[in-house]
Amino acid sequence: MTFPSKKDRPALVLDLDGTLLDRDFRESLRLYLVPSPRTGRIFPHVREALWNLSEKADLLGVTARCFLARGNTRRWQEAQGLPLFPVLHAPVFLVRERARIFFKRRCIRRFRAAGYRPAFGVGDRGSDLECYWREGIFPLMVVPRPGGSRHKALEQRARRLGLRQGEDFLLFTEDGEAPPLWKRLEAWLEEALEEGGPPAGRGG
Repeated sequence: MTFPSKKDRPALVLDLDGTLLDRDFRESLRLYLVPSPRTGRIFPHVREALWNLSEKADLLGVTARCFLARGNTRRWQEAQGLPLFPVLHAPVFLVRERARIFFKRRCIRRFRAAGYRPAFGVGDRGSDLECYWREGIFPLMVVPRPGGSRHKALEQRARRLGLRQGEDFLLFTEDGEAPPLWKRLEAWLEEALEEGGPPAGRGG
């Protein structure tokens, strides 16, 4: 894959499922079985946020989806009117958390080798948190469903790693009353990018 890049500005690493979009069982089957852009529902304000952030940072996608989904991933990006950024897919189906972490860390290193400057990573799983932290980029975690099993697993992973919310990573939740989490995330990133990157001591 050839990577287009500005190379003179920070990059934002993006997980897909659970971070930019949600999928039900039918959409999950469609993702791998038939060519279709209807493979997930985008979360509120993601489109606007990514277009605005793309003016200040390179966008890089890293997903544990198998490479068989590459065509439908791109079809979904186009159908949603998103900026078209490179997305790296796994060579096989990844089930184990350690395999996901290992794969995504390799992807980040591959982007670095291509000249990108990953500074922030957005994801929804504990494996995303650990991957970003171990690669020295600042984790921004999103929880569309607070209190659920994924939220609890994320908090457990942070405790196991000795990471402190608000200092070592940030957590954005959807509470139904405040502005959409992606609007708040965008605002935080806009300010951080204006200041030149992640908090002191973090970032690639």
